[in-house]
Amino acid sequence: MVADYQRVIDTKSELFIRDVSVPREDRYPIHIGRGLLDQWPVHLDGLADVSAARVWVVTDTNVWRVLGGRFMAAAGAGQRVQRVLHLEPGERSKSVEGWLRILSWLAEMKVRRRDVLLALGGSVVSDTAGFAAAAFMRGIRYVNVPTSLLAQVDGSVGGKVAVNMPSAKNLIGAFHHPSVVLIDPTVLTSLPRVELSNGMAEVIKSFAISPDGKFGDLLDRIPGCLNGDVEMLFWVVRTAVSQKMDLVGLDPYERDLNRVLNFGHTLGHAIEAYRQYRDIRHGLAVAIGIACAVRLGLNRGVTAPDAADLIFAALRAAGLPTTLPAEDVPGVVELLETIMAVRDGRLRFVLPRCIGQLEFADDVTPDELAKAAAG
Repeated sequence: MVADYQRVIDTKSELFIRDVSVPREDRYPIHIGRGLLDQWPVHLDGLADVSAARVWVVTDTNVWRVLGGRFMAAAGAGQRVQRVLHLEPGERSKSVEGWLRILSWLAEMKVRRRDVLLALGGSVVSDTAGFAAAAFMRGIRYVNVPTSLLAQVDGSVGGKVAVNMPSAKNLIGAFHHPSVVLIDPTVLTSLPRVELSNGMAEVIKSFAISPDGKFGDLLDRIPGCLNGDVEMLFWVVRTAVSQKMDLVGLDPYERDLNRVLNFGHTLGHAIEAYRQYRDIRHGLAVAIGIACAVRLGLNRGVTAPDAADLIFAALRAAGLPTTLPAEDVPGVVELLETIMAVRDGRLRFVLPRCIGQLEFADDVTPDELAKAAAG
């Protein structure tokens, strides 16, 4: 059988090759404005592909308790919304089980291909619902209405949707872009300070890797953001989204894995997986990962001390941790060594040279990592 196959390959007259070109272009608007939650149906009506679609909502119980009434009070909401599915709050819902629950619900509700799934909530909701939208009927449209700072600056934009596995964060997922993202910074005033702090980790990452020179402006605004100042939150969200999309636009489907957006996430994701997505928020894990990357850079003579001082000052101002508890260091490092073995023996860390300039290191040793993680 092998010989016959080789003969066909070698005999050009018997080999048929047809090149298939599948052009793909995804375009969607991101609206950022005060009061968008109170007028969300209007922004669907203005889009040709979803203007007449039935809307099915996925949210979590906490978000719906606080914002559900306001969401449904928007003019036209009652006519558009068919049903609402409530997930349990927290990272544990961003799982295969949570994803299957949404898919089963969509099938039970007899959702049609031209319907729209609307994700109202934080990054757990947008990631899990977005991945369900990517899989159901090979892909239906969805809309993101993010309600946490973390989701507004990161999880709801960029088109990456995924769920976690016990062994790794975001291990199963897809690229599936929303039809529209509606970001209303006024909803952030309903969040407790700890959630604003959690989201600030992704904000600090975004400003640290951006070459736009606005890191100092962010540092001045962090206290106001944590106190719920809507004007400052609006500026931070608008700027961070623009920074992310400028970077994502260069490589929207991650063909080049040298991505500065992973700054702080190599270790951060490992911490979350080690904790089995319990007892630590995503932003707190990323903050530790950022601090670890900065210390790695300092120890290697890569990171400028003044840049390190700025990043650590921002983390402290946001009330974020900068070290991994000593008792967790061996387990997290061991988990990273396991992941490293699967990835050809290398893990790529993003190290800052200065604000807006970064480089990659794929030769970090476990001892180096343990030292940097523990501080």
